[in-house]
Amino acid sequence: MIRNRREDTDIDFTDRIIDTRTFEPSAAEKDLYNAVTDYVQEAYSQDRGQKLVLMLLQKEVVSSPAALKQTVLKQLNENNELTHKSELEELVEKIDAIDTVTKEERLFDIVEEARDHVEMGRVIVFTQFRPTQRRVLDALEKQGYTTHAFHGGHSSEEKEEIVDRFREDGGVLVSTDAMNEGRNLQFCNIMVNYDLPWNPMKVEQRIGRIHRIGQKRTVYVFNMALKGTIEEYVLDRLYHKIDLFQQTVGELSTILTRLEDSGRSFEDEIFERLASADSEIDLENDFESMAIDLEEQQDLSQKVEKFNSGVFESFDLGASDD
Repeated sequence: MIRNRREDTDIDFTDRIIDTRTFEPSAAEKDLYNAVTDYVQEAYSQDRGQKLVLMLLQKEVVSSPAALKQTVLKQLNENNELTHKSELEELVEKIDAIDTVTKEERLFDIVEEARDHVEMGRVIVFTQFRPTQRRVLDALEKQGYTTHAFHGGHSSEEKEEIVDRFREDGGVLVSTDAMNEGRNLQFCNIMVNYDLPWNPMKVEQRIGRIHRIGQKRTVYVFNMALKGTIEEYVLDRLYHKIDLFQQTVGELSTILTRLEDSGRSFEDEIFERLASADSEIDLENDFESMAIDLEEQQDLSQKVEKFNSGVFESFDLGASDD
């Protein structure tokens, strides 16, 4: 099998324009983020919390207060003998202290611009979490937008109907990553990563819903992140280092496979660095080290691909002389 890059094929892919927007969190949002990070680091160091739960908390705090609150309350309700119950209750208080959500406010800027300049104002907004999805949908509806919800709880028939309504009515489709399951939405060319998966493959799969054969227009991808958070580190230190948003799934797969030969996933690498850092300087150094590893794997992948291409090109794959 020979894998060709997009630029090496005769397929006329449209341009992909990436717009990464980082926003200053409010004082309450920053306070909550720091409290969650401190809790995660302490719990991880003392081995008193399930790693997946701690990772989830760290992802949710930059997605929405609503997503974080659901998980924290679940932990409180399911574990009556928690030794760190007061810390979780304090997180709930900090969540309730947030009056406005910065990402919500800034999302309005993007969808409003789309409503003014794009056919039927079509925008797809991706989030990893259902509570975030519900919160975003409510906020958009209050602003008068036509909205559509897409998530894994819908049947196949319902999913088809949702996509059809989005095509016909326009507006904003807010989707979880259930949309990654083979849906083609080339009739839309604007996508927003409201929160960013730590797995680069999932990011490219999201983009692939609109940037594929059949897309006739330039594709615009907006990445949203809060300054001074793990999201900003992942975006600036890792994803932009390997030009993630211009890679294909095949190219990413090769890079990540080489990086993950140690047996740990890309997400594990990110979490370990965050949870183990003693200071912001340590975190910066750790992410810089991971970025160097990524660049090395990318360089090695390109050299191997170039070698393989040269080998195949040296064969005459046509008819033999016999």
